[in-house]
This record gives sequence, C-alpha cells and structure tokens, in this order.
Amino acid sequence: MSTKRRVQKLETGLTPKQAILLWLQDAHTFNTIEDYVRHLKTQPDSEAPLNRLTAQVEESVKKSLKGQSREEINRAVRQAHKDVLFLFFLHQQVNSKLLSENRYYWTQVLLLSKELGYLLKEQSRDRQMRWNRIRLEMQLPYPMDAETAAAIDAAKQHHVIPWEVLEEGDDLDQWLMDSFLAVGKTALPDGAYGLIVSDKNLSSIVSTEEEVRPLFDEPEEYGKFLAGEDYSYGLADVTDAEYDEHYEAIVRAMKGVVREGIVIDLPSVPQQFLQEAPLVDGDWIDRYIVELAEWGARLVEKGFLLAESHDSHPMAWQRIIDQEEGSEADAAVAKKLWQQTRKHLAGFPGRSREFGKRHYLSFTDYLKWKGRRNKGDLKSEVSMGLMVSRWDQWVEEQAREGLAYVAGVNVGKLNYYPDGYQYRVCRDAAELRQEMSLRDSLLESVQVGRSDSSDHRLFRHRVEHWKESALGFIPEIYTMHRAINSISQRYFDGQQTLFPAVATGMDQLLTSGEKLVEIYNEALAGEIERLEKILCDTGGVQYEPPLTIDLAVLIEDVQVAAKGQIAYLVDIAKSEALDVLGEPRQAWELVDRHV
Repeated sequence: MSTKRRVQKLETGLTPKQAILLWLQDAHTFNTIEDYVRHLKTQPDSEAPLNRLTAQVEESVKKSLKGQSREEINRAVRQAHKDVLFLFFLHQQVNSKLLSENRYYWTQVLLLSKELGYLLKEQSRDRQMRWNRIRLEMQLPYPMDAETAAAIDAAKQHHVIPWEVLEEGDDLDQWLMDSFLAVGKTALPDGAYGLIVSDKNLSSIVSTEEEVRPLFDEPEEYGKFLAGEDYSYGLADVTDAEYDEHYEAIVRAMKGVVREGIVIDLPSVPQQFLQEAPLVDGDWIDRYIVELAEWGARLVEKGFLLAESHDSHPMAWQRIIDQEEGSEADAAVAKKLWQQTRKHLAGFPGRSREFGKRHYLSFTDYLKWKGRRNKGDLKSEVSMGLMVSRWDQWVEEQAREGLAYVAGVNVGKLNYYPDGYQYRVCRDAAELRQEMSLRDSLLESVQVGRSDSSDHRLFRHRVEHWKESALGFIPEIYTMHRAINSISQRYFDGQQTLFPAVATGMDQLLTSGEKLVEIYNEALAGEIERLEKILCDTGGVQYEPPLTIDLAVLIEDVQVAAKGQIAYLVDIAKSEALDVLGEPRQAWELVDRHV
C-alpha cells in the first residue's frame, strides 16, 4: 500500500477531535488566516475545511458502525458533524475575536504608552528643576546674622564627626583602596557589579564575563563574586574579610592618634548645622547653641512645630509652624519667645567659661539644671567621634616629615562637607530680611516644577487616572489570554488554537502591557510612593493609597471574567454549528444567553 493511500485511510478513521487537530496542523503552516484563505482558493471544494472535516468524521462513523441500522448510523453521523463543526467554529471564534479586537487593543496600548511617556517627561523635568534649585541653594551664600555666623565658625573649629558617621563616609574607603592599589592589588571595573545585580535597571554599566573572569586567580573566587558572597569591595584579590580587617585597623589606629571628641545631638535647635554641638574639652557647650535649644523647646511647648526648611543649604533655619493656623509663625511671637528664653537662661546657676572670646556652659551642669526647658534624656544623644581640626593638624605635622601613615595606610585630611558651603554675614536685621527676600525670589524663579502640595496632588491625580485606565484595559488582555489557553487545553488537547501571526500578536500585547506596568511601577508610581513615605514619616504629607499595580493579583483576579469569555465563545461556536446543521431555534437560544 502506498504512503498516500495509508494517509488517506488514516484520515478516514478520525474522531472529531482527531480530525480537527490534524486540520490545525495543516492550517497553521500558514502564518495568517488570510494566507490560508488564499491557499484554499487554489484548492478543490473538497479541501474546504467544512467539507473536509465533515467528510472525514462521517466516513469514520460509517466504518465504525458498519452493520448497524441506518437510523443509528445517521444519528451518529449528525453528532459527529455537530462535534467537529463546533470545534472548527470555536477555533474560528477565538481567532476572529482577537483579530476584531486587535486594533482596539493596540490603540489602548498606544494611548497608555503615550500618556505614561508624558507623565515620565513631566516627572523628569520636575526632578531636573528641583535639582537645579538644590544646586543653587547650595551654591548661593546663605544670609546670616553675625551672632549665628560666629557660632557656626566656632562649631566648625571644634566640629566632631561621630565614628559611625565617619565610617559611612568615603574617606577611609578611599585611603584603603589607594593603599591596596599601591601594592599591586587588582581593581574590578565599575561595570563588574552589573553581572551580579538582578535588576539590570539598577546598573547602567555592565562588564562582560570575558572582561571580569580573568581578574580572579581561581574559578572558585569568581564564583563567590558572582554569588555576592565575597569580593564586594571592588578588588579581585582582596576578600571581604581581609578588607574589613584592614579597615577596622585604621579606625582603631585613628582613635589612638588624636584624642576623641564628643558631640551632642540637639533636635530642638532650629538651625540645622548647629543641631550637632561639639563639647569642647568634653564638657563645654556653646552658650548660643544652648539658647537655641532652649528657644526651640519653648516654641514646641507653646504648640509650634519645628519643620524642615524648604532651603537645602546646610546652614538654613528650620521653619516655625503655627499648628493651629497651619502657616509660618508670626515673627513677633517667635521673637518674644526668644527674648524670654535669653532672660531665663541668664539665671543658669551652673559653671561657665570662655574659649576664644566665646561663652560656654558646662554641659554636665546644664543636664542637672531644673530650669532646663529642653527636657528629655540628652545623655543618650551624646556620641564619641573624631575632631576634624585635631586630625587635620596631625596630618599636616606628619606630612612635613614625609607621609602620614595610620596602620600602614597613607591617610589625608578629611573631606569636611561644611567647607564647601558659604554664608554671608549681614550687618543688621534689615539687611538680613532683604537678603533672605532676594534669595527666596531667586530660588522661586527656578522652581517651575511642582512647588506645593496642590501641584503634587494634581499630578498624583493624573497618575491615578493612568492606573485606572490601565486596570480597565490590561485585565482584558489577560482575560482573553487565559480564556484561549483554557480552550486550547480543554478542547484541543493543549494544541495552539491561534494562527502563528495572531499568537505572536497576543504575546506582543501581553509583553507590552507588562512592560508598561513595570515602567509605571518602578519609574513613576514607586518613586512617588517612596517620596510620600519619607514625607509621611516626617509629617510632611498624609497617607495616600498605593499607586503601584500588582500584576500577580491582577492576573489572578481575571479568573471569573475568563470563565465568562470561555462560555461566550463556546456558545457562539455551538450556535454556528447548529445553524449549519439546520437547527436555528436551538442556535438562537444559545446566542440569547449573551444578549
């Protein structure tokens, strides 16, 4: 028997499902339904799907029921016709549904993409303008009254960096890194860490494996680096344990080189820089800083709120907010409380002395003073650290004799951040007000982004609208995708029911929708939520509902809708099959369920 005859015999012995699955294999060799239809036009009528499928199952039924009554055979043939036609029309319904909705789907994707692009551009522009303002705030000399400026100069002279703050900085790491490189250790390129960052968006530069692997002596060491278990300090031949050991040795040696200093954190001081007050010789605190701390405590006692300044300059004053009015406190009221504070502090019974023509109070006596308005456990706010001026002086002295070494590492002066920020001393109160007004006007001129809570609220409303639009559309794609997958599994033994081009289009829709949500969550909603959390924690804004979209929850929630879509497609396919077989009444009953 020839191959052709064997295939023909096989095809005449098919069940309705076997017949439709065999037809699918043939039909889906064409990329689109249009290509398939053009092919059919060149074929005889017997190759038309309805003719071919019904003929196959009819022949199969007749062979299997050979010898049975004509009535029984006809009934079985009609059922086979009904079954195979249902499967054929179900296939057609699935493909037609996607093709008919294709323009709508992509239009929605385009609209969401465009609107998201506009929101991201506005956010980027606002971020850039905010950064421009911050840079201007930092670069412009801050107007200062003579008394505060003198206190800042004295605080800078005696400034103490707590050890934990020093270790969080870059100075020690840079000294140690330079020391390792000087003895021939191997630095990893910046892009090396792109190989171990799971989220590639967090690393714009990524080295190749061919660039990084040869820098390690052993494959095991490279494996530890990739796993994030070791070599995290930027050197291919210095383990984390070795680095930490040298780092701790530097800190211990620094503590032995110069005497430790003491600093007290005073949150009630409404001047940002002076909140960290050095204790000269371990006990003496600048009297003016104490006045500020007492004044701030008195303000809070009277119901005022000390809020962060809108100005990013490190010497900026905090804002004094009248909580009842919700606005800046009246200057006359604040001044009166300042005068009362000075008068009260004049009765301080503890010890005092002068350093460099400035008045200092004994911090020990201040803690014991029953008249202290700045209540609380101030002892817990005391930290030990490194006095910057003493350290820099030691480095200068060592440098005259060669190089300054600590624990075998060449060290230098500290990068002391206040040195980069300027302030301008005003002659009197009138000049100070004028300079502050000029500063505010200049800063306001570069703030074209969202400058207040109402602007933020308006932008957030637009972001919420995008989320609502996305949640109104993207579930439709997932609903259709789940419905098609369920139909494929239930009726076609898991075989793809979509023409290749249609299936590709569905995958592209899903990918596009997921990518839009991913970008929205990370670059827009996530950033807004992180900012609002910070502001909420500091009392800047009230709690807002989340903006991010949980795709996992969204996908799970379409289960009910998918069942409804499946029921619709199945009933319409059954209706078409019944209509072809001359049963219009039953066909309309099925359609009527969905009207």
